[in-house]
Amino acid sequence: MNNRKGDRTEPRGTPLLIDLREKHNRTVRKET
Repeated sequence: MNNRKGDRTEPRGTPLLIDLREKHNRTVRKET
């Protein structure tokens, strides 16, 4: 179960993943 660490094509900590995480966190903060 090493798929959780990151995609098989992109290593973990990629700008795309970070951007998505930041956007998700911002939306959650706005909702609360």
